[in-house]
Order: sequence, then C-alpha cells, then structure tokens
Amino acid sequence: MLSYDLDRSIDDIRLSDGFAMICHASLPEGVICTLELSSFEEDVRNAVSLGGDSDSPAAMAAPVAEALHRIPRWIVRGARATCGEDGARS
Repeated sequence: MLSYDLDRSIDDIRLSDGFAMICHASLPEGVICTLELSSFEEDVRNAVSLGGDSDSPAAMAAPVAEALHRIPRWIVRGARATCGEDGARS
C-alpha cells in the first residue's frame, strides 16, 4: 500500500530534483497544490509551475480543485469558445 507525504509545501516540491512520470509521484504534488491554495486557477497554475512533468500534477490538481473551488466561469467560457460545447476543437 502506498502512502503519500502531504506534509511538504509547494516550495519544498520546487526545491526537490524529482522528475517522475508515474501516478504515485504526481498525485501528492497535485493534491499539495490544491490544499495549499484557495482557488481553482491558483491550484492549477502552481501545479504547472512545479516544472518537470508538470502536466501530470496539474491533471491531478484540477479535479480536486474543481471539487473544492469550482471552475471559474471565465475559464469555462474560454474552453467552450476554443473547443465548442462537445469538446471538439473548433
């Protein structure tokens, strides 16, 4: 059974020299970004700013951030304008 160290901060993660493309390494980083901040946009931006395989922690942070903070309407409108209602690129 895996256990995750959620006691690190975003700054601690940035200082580490890790680059892992595996879920059990990306998940805690994404969750830490979500727990440390207070808005959807901040959470996802910070997950991306970690560097390395940043899309994985961001992919982990986004659904948790959405559940806690909801996605701002301006982001939803921008996504729909870019991809359309069905998610296909315009």
